[in-house]
Amino acid sequence: MLGITTSFRNSYNGLRLAWTEDRSFRNTTCQVVAGVIIATVFTLHYNETIFKWLLLVGSVFPMLIIETVNCSIEAVTDKASPERHPLAKKAKDMGSAAVFLARLFAIICWGVVIKSHFFAAMD
Repeated sequence: MLGITTSFRNSYNGLRLAWTEDRSFRNTTCQVVAGVIIATVFTLHYNETIFKWLLLVGSVFPMLIIETVNCSIEAVTDKASPERHPLAKKAKDMGSAAVFLARLFAIICWGVVIKSHFFAAMD
């Protein structure tokens, strides 16, 4: 059984590898950081509830989680099938679809919060 120190070290190594070797992971990380900052500023500036902040932040964080999983799928696929193969393409496309769905979920959540804030008086 792995000790907690080893588990954290392995997790850190995984994040470091994703950051140094995958541009999509770096882009997604920057987008998530920007989303957290914008959500925090929005919440504080407009005196919104912590629940709206949590919805905004909670909707962007899965993008990073799923992008990390997608990076691992791509790495394993490249190792298992260095040549072009329909199943390798299928695995990579499905990982990409998961990232897309996470982004779509974030857009929907942000849209609901923004609509409820800026257009609530018009209802």
